[in-house]
Amino acid sequence: MRPPHATSPPPREPVEAPAAPEGPAGPEPAAAAEPPAALEAASVSDFPRVDELFAGEPPPPPREAAATLRRLRAVLLFAIPLDALGIFCWTGVPGAALTLYAYLASDAEMAHIEAGEYSPDDAAALSRLRSISTFFLYFSVVSFIIQTTLFARGFYNDYADLIARGVMRLWDLFGGGA
Repeated sequence: MRPPHATSPPPREPVEAPAAPEGPAGPEPAAAAEPPAALEAASVSDFPRVDELFAGEPPPPPREAAATLRRLRAVLLFAIPLDALGIFCWTGVPGAALTLYAYLASDAEMAHIEAGEYSPDDAAALSRLRSISTFFLYFSVVSFIIQTTLFARGFYNDYADLIARGVMRLWDLFGGGA
């Protein structure tokens, strides 16, 4: 039994094609016949349930990436100088941690980029930030290797001594010791 709310369109009567006119040699071949008016009148709106079934959903709007881009750029703005100074100062570890965060955050967005959830411009910007963070992550690893080598050879003791003597000279030069 059909539910009371389900209605179906009234049954249609079959439509016959008009007979071809007869000529002196018998019936003439039918020219390209136009579709009957009854079939032309049938539109998709006559079948609302079918329309509902096959209409689908419109694609979702692209995700907004402005906040993510701003956050990743700010993190890399601080991380890159820390990475660059990491060989000579103690800033290598915090720089590497910030760079790793930027890499992991941009890598997490790659699934959304591949799913097409971002606009092409935002996807390109996020991919570029991922490439930059990947480069500086590798730079941090190389920096740690260089730091380990320099530390093992006693460079940092000599470096600290050199800096301390330079600061004392400046102190004496500008009258701090008088």
